[in-house]
Amino acid sequence: MTGAQILGAWCTTLSIVFIWPQVWRVWSARTTAGLSPLATVNNIVASNLWLAYGLAVNRPAGWIANVSFTAATTAVA
Repeated sequence: MTGAQILGAWCTTLSIVFIWPQVWRVWSARTTAGLSPLATVNNIVASNLWLAYGLAVNRPAGWIANVSFTAATTAVA
């Protein structure tokens, strides 16, 4: 396993670990108070751009992280 693969796995894990608790908080509290709509839209667009890049360069860690992040951010939106 190369350093890039290890870093990719680490970043994928962190991406998933940090976004889903936010989704849980929003859904359980039934409020998006304190969240910026513009930042949420930016997150969705940026995540989809990174997903396209991951697909273009054949990086599975990029696919997993960005599909998960887009789904989570869309659920928040």
